[in-house]
Amino acid sequence: MVVENLSNSSSVANHHSQHRECTRLSVFPLPLFLLPGAVSHLRIFEAKYLDMVTASYKEGGFVIARYDKDFAFNVPKWGCHVEIVDFHTSEDNVLVIEVRAKKLVALNDFNYRDNGLLSAMATTLPNWAPRHHNDITDEFALFLAEIYERQPALQQLHDALHLDDPIWVCARILEIIPLSLIEKEKFIGENEFDNLVCFLQTLILGQVNKN
Repeated sequence: MVVENLSNSSSVANHHSQHRECTRLSVFPLPLFLLPGAVSHLRIFEAKYLDMVTASYKEGGFVIARYDKDFAFNVPKWGCHVEIVDFHTSEDNVLVIEVRAKKLVALNDFNYRDNGLLSAMATTLPNWAPRHHNDITDEFALFLAEIYERQPALQQLHDALHLDDPIWVCARILEIIPLSLIEKEKFIGENEFDNLVCFLQTLILGQVNKN
């Protein structure tokens, strides 16, 4: 069984025909996996990343990309475009910013700015198409709700829980399950959602999807 694909809906038409905006953004290499809708807190103390925070208000955010020393610029050719939604200074006088993930982006034309900050041209990548819940993803939503109940700090990151949206539910589960960042990356393609559902069904429900 797979989640129903709303391929005949106008929302999907808009999804697939969305303008693939391209802009130069600062890139923050981190061992962090975020998908659209995620919220995270980051501690900022290096001078170049303080500059990045300042520039992000003019540039419309920045990109968080998986740190990997095997790549030429220590990041793969994709990342997550995030915007700063709040900030404060911690008790140890470090800037803490709250970021919300907006969209996945492809990265190319890397260079270093004068302050040593990495930047790249960022082009919007298609996301998973909208879906309706079915019996399987309903179970995923219950599973995620139980996690938030046991770990209130995770729930408090979000202004609202979109448990009625299987895309949002599966994204949040993929972010927190104990897989390597490289393994998680396999599911980000726009056509990989059904494969993710099958994987999560095996992992969470303990059964192989045979349909």
